[in-house]
Amino acid sequence: MMRALEAVAREGERLGVHLVAATGPCPRTAETEPARRATLRVTLDAPAPGPDEPAPGRGRLACEDGRVTPFQGGRVTGRIPRTATLRPTVVPLEWHRMGDPPARRPVRELGNGPTDLALLASALERAAREVAAAQVPSLL
Repeated sequence: MMRALEAVAREGERLGVHLVAATGPCPRTAETEPARRATLRVTLDAPAPGPDEPAPGRGRLACEDGRVTPFQGGRVTGRIPRTATLRPTVVPLEWHRMGDPPARRPVRELGNGPTDLALLASALERAAREVAAAQVPSLL
């Protein structure tokens, strides 16, 4: 497989094919043809405990000319936990219960609540409509 990736890295540019590859911490990675021909490198920092340590998604973008730009990537996850319990609710309360801590509503986990990705996509669609952005053709 590595030979096939090296062929894409070597011959793909003239055909308009660009290679995106990800690897783990392996010392042999830098010796491969794709690594030598890479014009951009993204290095993600491993999150460590503590408030002054890097946050998940933080890393550096290294350009071919030696410039390094730190960045913080966004985090997109699956289902938002307990979305049903976060909505405001009005319930009747007996006088003798005034001052009691609020009762928790039962959690309805239906598995079909919004995801971070769905909320991000809808926010991007709204923002694009607000500025009348030109529609971009689908990549799929």
